[in-house]
Amino acid sequence: MYIQSQKKSSTKWILESQIPKQKTKLIGKDGLSVCPECENYYRFSYAAEYEDNHTIESFSLDRLSPIEIRNYFSGEKKVAYENGLIELEKKMELDLLHESLWQRSESAWKLSKIFIDNKRYPELISLLKQKEEEVRFESLLSTKRPI
Repeated sequence: MYIQSQKKSSTKWILESQIPKQKTKLIGKDGLSVCPECENYYRFSYAAEYEDNHTIESFSLDRLSPIEIRNYFSGEKKVAYENGLIELEKKMELDLLHESLWQRSESAWKLSKIFIDNKRYPELISLLKQKEEEVRFESLLSTKRPI
């Protein structure tokens, strides 16, 4: 799912009307939302803060990496997802050659997350050497670590 404003893994809106229409395409699955087009998992959340005379609402849509999805699941679902990661990784490697720049970039982001989590740094470096700036940029986004 391509959301124009979603160049990062988390996007927030303060008005419900600002949520992109593409969100309606997401399908609920195991407490998360999954895009039927690109198979990305998302977590949608809503928060309300009540003030004296008004309410402040916020909506967020978080794009989850394969590692975050794996960590979300437990038990048999986690094992099943981990078993599918090998095939997912093969698909993402093929998608680095996809005709769509967005799909190539998305695959680079996901692969980078997997490579970092598994300390596969030579493979990460190869992603950072991709010829397209957008693909390299998505790979770099995945290297950002929380403080």
